[in-house]
Amino acid sequence: GAVFAAKGSEGWEAVKVLDKSKIVCMGEVSCVNREIRTLRTLQHPGIVGFRGAFHGRRHLFICMDFVGKSLKKRIATDPAGRLSREQSRDFLAQLLDALAH
Repeated sequence: GAVFAAKGSEGWEAVKVLDKSKIVCMGEVSCVNREIRTLRTLQHPGIVGFRGAFHGRRHLFICMDFVGKSLKKRIATDPAGRLSREQSRDFLAQLLDALAH
């Protein structure tokens, strides 16, 4: 689904919007449930925080902490089209720390 920045009562948050009509098989339902369960369970500075989930008639909304630009956007907006060695090292360190958790 698409992720949008939204201003909530407690500041900015990221809202992932999933179209229910595109979640058609049980495997996809299981993936969405697993994502919500995992976000709800894990609490670590390197993992985005879960704020809640709700649904409407046609969409499912997953609310998370807003962490700024995604890695993909940072690379796309960089003039060289890549991260510096220092940025790469920092992202890798954060990822490894989160995985070790």
